[in-house]
Amino acid sequence: MEQLIVHIIIYLPEILSVAAILMVIQRFHFLKNAIRTFGEVTGIEERQNTRMGVSSTPGHRRVVHYPVIHFKDTANNKYRCIAGMAARFLNYGVGDRVPVIYNPSNPQKCFLNHIYFVWVTPLGCTLLAIGAIAYKYII
Repeated sequence: MEQLIVHIIIYLPEILSVAAILMVIQRFHFLKNAIRTFGEVTGIEERQNTRMGVSSTPGHRRVVHYPVIHFKDTANNKYRCIAGMAARFLNYGVGDRVPVIYNPSNPQKCFLNHIYFVWVTPLGCTLLAIGAIAYKYII
């Protein structure tokens, strides 16, 4: 088991690079086949996030508000788009029209059609891989 952990640490930059490349390819494939439409903010959902270690109180909870977005596909079926954690930073109100991008064969795979929501994970992993490779081979 220890040897496996050592190998993972030694090859982490390469593993991250392969993961980043696969994520970017998957996202381009998604965008090539995706359909763009508009959804509507139908409500604001309140969630409690537990963030350990943020305050002196163990298990500190904070309330975060997320937009609830519904859109219709080409067959006029209604779906809910889960905007994700970053949506709390957007200033959407109930009734606002928002751009949505979804997979036509599985409309539940959808994003807000905003550069941040579409590209943050693949580009974040790519930057992490570049940093790990630079640290391993250059620094």
